[in-house]
Amino acid sequence: MPKYLSRTIQQIPLEQMARGLARPVATLILEPAEITSRSGLTFETAHDDLDELQAAVFRVATGQEFALVRHRHQPQPGTDILINETSRDLGAALRDALQGLQLEPRELRWTHPKIEVTKLKRSPDVGNKAAEIQKTIELTPKSSRAIRPAVRELYIEQRPDGTYAVRWGGAQRASAIKPTQSKAIEWAKEHHPDVHPRVERVRNTDKGGHDKRRKGR
Repeated sequence: MPKYLSRTIQQIPLEQMARGLARPVATLILEPAEITSRSGLTFETAHDDLDELQAAVFRVATGQEFALVRHRHQPQPGTDILINETSRDLGAALRDALQGLQLEPRELRWTHPKIEVTKLKRSPDVGNKAAEIQKTIELTPKSSRAIRPAVRELYIEQRPDGTYAVRWGGAQRASAIKPTQSKAIEWAKEHHPDVHPRVERVRNTDKGGHDKRRKGR
C-alpha cells in the first residue's frame, strides 16, 4: 500500500501506479541510489518493452503522481521524471515533482523544451502549503491498473537528443528510436500498419502548436 515518506511525498507501489505515467519532462543528474538516500524512495526493478529498469512512483501533496525511471542500458547518466500524459502544464507538474522531492532546478540535466527553468524555483512557503494540502490526500490505495490503456495509442515524440521515439501509450520505453520524424513514422507504418500513430508537432503551425499531436499519414 502507499507509504508516506515525508509531509510532501508518498510512495506508490509500481503495481498501483496511475495509467498514463509515461511522459518524460526532465532528467535528474542523480542516480536512483542518490535519490533514495535523499528522499527515502525505494526503487523497484521492472521491465518494459526493451530494457530492464529501476523505477519509483510517488504522489505529492497536490495528489499528482510521478514516476522516476532509470533504464539499465540508457547511454546517459541520470534519472527521468515522468508525468501523466494528460497533464497540460508541464512546468507546473515538474515544479510539483521537484518540491515533493525537495530538489532544486540546478539538479536537472535536461528539461522539456516547453518548460521555462526560471519558473521552477521553489516558493518559500511550499512546506506550509504542502502540509495543509496533504490532509486531503486519500489514504486508501488505488486499485491496480494496467499500464497500457484498453485502446492502444502509438505515439511518435521528439527526444532530448533530437531523435524520435515510437512508443505505445503508457509504455515507459520506446519501441523504436529513429533519427528523423519521417523515419519514425515509416517504421510505425511498417510494423503496425493497422495503427495510426499520434505524432507530436515539433514547431508551431496554424493548425496547432508545439507538442500538439496529429495523426501520422
